[in-house]
Amino acid sequence: MPTARNIMACESLEDPFKSGIVYYDDKLDQRHRLQEYVLSHIDEALEKGWIQVYFQPVIRTLTDKVCNLEALSRWIDPPGPAQLGQLLYQGLDHAKLRGDGLCPG
Repeated sequence: MPTARNIMACESLEDPFKSGIVYYDDKLDQRHRLQEYVLSHIDEALEKGWIQVYFQPVIRTLTDKVCNLEALSRWIDPPGPAQLGQLLYQGLDHAKLRGDGLCPG
C-alpha cells in the first residue's frame, strides 16, 4: 500500500512517463510542509492581504504596444516564511485550486 510519502516522491518526478528513482529526503519534506502551510493558511492570507497581485504588461513585438496584462501574485507572509512565491502555485496546483487563463484577453 503506497504511503503519502511514496506518492509525493512519485509526483515530484519531472516526467512521470520516464523511469527514475526518487527518495523522500529533507528537501522534499520541506517542500511538502510549505505546500501544506499554503493550503492551511490561504483563507487567512487572503483576509489579511498577504497575497499581493502585480500586473505586468505584455508587449506585442510587431507594434511595440501593450496588448494585454499578466497578473502575477506573491505571498508575503509576516508570521511564516518570508516569500512563498512559487510554492503558492504548487500548493494550489496540488489541491487543484489553480486556474490559468481565467480571464483571457
